[in-house]
Amino acid sequence: MSSQSIETPRSESFSDIARKVIKNSIRSAVCIDDEYPSAYQIDVKLKTSEAKRLYDSFRSVGNCDLDIYNFDPAGSSWNKEFMIPNKDLIILDWELDKDAVDEKFIPTLEILEDITHSEQVPFVVIYTHTEAIDDVAKKLLETYSYIPQNIDDLKQSLVNILKEFDSSLDGQNLIDLIEDEKLKQISYEYIHFIDKRDESKKRIIENFNRILEIKVEEKVLERKLKKVFNDYHYISTDNFELLSIAIFNLESKYTGEYPIRRLESKSFLYKIGYTTIYICRKEKVGGIKPEDLFNEFSKAIIANPHNYLSLLSLELKDQLKTEFSKIGSRFAEIDEKSFFYHVKNLKNKTEDKLDLNRIKEFILRSWLEDFSSLRTEITSEVIQNIEEVSKQKDTPNDLSPEVAISLIKYSALLSTNNSKKKNRKLRFGDIFIDDETKEYFICITPHCNCLRPDKIDSNFYFIKGVIAKKNTTAIQNAEKGYYSFLDINDEQKSIEWTTVPFTMYVLNNDIDNLSCCFMQKKYELKFCTSLKENFTQRLSNKSFGYGYTVGIDLPHWV
Repeated sequence: MSSQSIETPRSESFSDIARKVIKNSIRSAVCIDDEYPSAYQIDVKLKTSEAKRLYDSFRSVGNCDLDIYNFDPAGSSWNKEFMIPNKDLIILDWELDKDAVDEKFIPTLEILEDITHSEQVPFVVIYTHTEAIDDVAKKLLETYSYIPQNIDDLKQSLVNILKEFDSSLDGQNLIDLIEDEKLKQISYEYIHFIDKRDESKKRIIENFNRILEIKVEEKVLERKLKKVFNDYHYISTDNFELLSIAIFNLESKYTGEYPIRRLESKSFLYKIGYTTIYICRKEKVGGIKPEDLFNEFSKAIIANPHNYLSLLSLELKDQLKTEFSKIGSRFAEIDEKSFFYHVKNLKNKTEDKLDLNRIKEFILRSWLEDFSSLRTEITSEVIQNIEEVSKQKDTPNDLSPEVAISLIKYSALLSTNNSKKKNRKLRFGDIFIDDETKEYFICITPHCNCLRPDKIDSNFYFIKGVIAKKNTTAIQNAEKGYYSFLDINDEQKSIEWTTVPFTMYVLNNDIDNLSCCFMQKKYELKFCTSLKENFTQRLSNKSFGYGYTVGIDLPHWV
């Protein structure tokens, strides 16, 4: 009997897994184009065949249901109320207003603004017949580039740097140099062409050296730029990229929350807020065929070397969405007699009517606890591959102040919840600041009492905190000490808590206008963020255990 060798199956690479995740997780998409017909629309002028090739490919190549809408500038073609929710991808033509004399892209930018502000759609493809695709990227950079500093102050800062190399030049000469169109083009190239940044950096320095008396050295300029841009490293940690953004867009009027970032990819890949933007040409101008768009989009996302967390989020969101819908189905099958019997227990006794906040809290907690129990059943191929990916990643060896800031930002993401609705009432974990004393306060009053302040005569438990002396110390003691990490309006702070509880009489428990009394002093507190439950519970456990501590006096070594 002949023996046959059994081949060991090849383990999947991260690229294989990433391709599978994108195929299985991009389930619902919308395409908006002035040349494609909507469903059931018959118009011989529109490109019906091209639209069908796109539609069919999203179902055959991906597992995605694609809706196509014809855009008419005169009509109501865009409706964000139903085109944004539950969409994983939106495809936009760049020049949606073909009849406009200039700026045919204005409707596209308006739609993009709606998409980025929704924080719901992870991907947008700008699929354009514009031959000069650089013009699309430049317009996005002009629209969304943001250096949070007064433009005149920024110009003066750059002028002061250049004056250190040549004090004989007056300010206007140096401003002319900064505003030079050639330098602006080189700056765009530095931002966009990731693989040619060394060459572009050299050309930026050469441009300065044309008129400066003392030749600029890269390391010296880098050090000086760091002082100007140190507060803006949440946009980029590359000071030359920040310089290029500033020079390219010195007249920027963008003041929004979602500055644009170039992603490290050879494809035209940008990120605005939480949305990744892929820019590509249509088949007509030598670009991508409609039937190949899903594949080419997938390749562009996979080629981004920093795509791990994006793909993990995409995979988990898809699974969690499915599991959450199962919980909703089970909840709908509850016997209504039992439910309404329970609801009668949730009355506000002082007003003799149902307490709507308690009812909502009970239902949501029931759902979320059920949801939480499914954690072990969730599978992730991306996590299975984490060891392979982690070997390819650079991690810091030393805890420098810059690394500490990055870790505070990360810790804030893990431990706080910045979502806040207007007129929300005070609850467990809410953090406030007293602008007068710069002290921080966190509510550690149990959930049930927060919902019914009348039970505690509006006397809420708090503890106080102050900004930690050193961020590095706070990070080193994050799990041993009692710290919270905040990232509010792009300011990162470490708060050290005293864990000594006290009660404040709350005059108004609306978090937008929280007023309290303590020791005959009135406090007007400003809401910062909310600490997640486990992190608050740890502070609460330590604080309420304070009363059980006992001091003793015995001989000890000094």
